[in-house]
Amino acid sequence: MRRMKSAVTLRRLNEMKINGVEVQADEEFSVDELKYYVEVAKSKFPKMTLTYLEVKLADDGGVDLNYRFEGQKFERIRRITGE
Repeated sequence: MRRMKSAVTLRRLNEMKINGVEVQADEEFSVDELKYYVEVAKSKFPKMTLTYLEVKLADDGGVDLNYRFEGQKFERIRRITGE
């Protein structure tokens, strides 16, 4: 049985914390660039608390940003029926 070569290349990711946000990124990005992307995500959603950001170089030369936010708090509403 022959082994087929995989066409998938694995990227090495750096993990760090920037301004209280867990950041995972390709090695190609500098710390200054990552700080910029953290600020972009925070400014795009100002009322939410950013907890995680993943920055990857896209195949077309662009940048892919994947982010997570802290869960929203909610109040449970109790419905009272008159029946």
